Amino acid sequence: MTDTKFTPGPWTLKMSSKWPFGMSIDPNIVHIDRIASSTAQNTLEDLRSAKGFRNNQREKIVDMIKTQEANTCLIAAAPDLYEALEGVITAMEGLGHGPFDAERAALAKARGEQ
Repeated sequence: MTDTKFTPGPWTLKMSSKWPFGMSIDPNIVHIDRIASSTAQNTLEDLRSAKGFRNNQREKIVDMIKTQEANTCLIAAAPDLYEALEGVITAMEGLGHGPFDAERAALAKARGEQ
């Protein structure tokens, strides 16, 4: 992998089944705060179903929690995606293909250069 400033992978997604249902990424722990909570939530499934919220709030909160979990999975995959894209560029250039401007721009963005 190109010399980068971010923590190298692999990162793993860990979700606690205990209060406060924190989400983090190892080895560099990235805390993603819960969007909402209620005193009726005692399990991870209670959180995911927005237990304790009024029906008119529940759907919006459940959607927000699903989005948060999906974003966390994407973040956890970032080092693998970066390395895979770098490998594809190298392999394809070895076969005479290119120039891969969009792909190189994506890698530069991940390094904070754009």
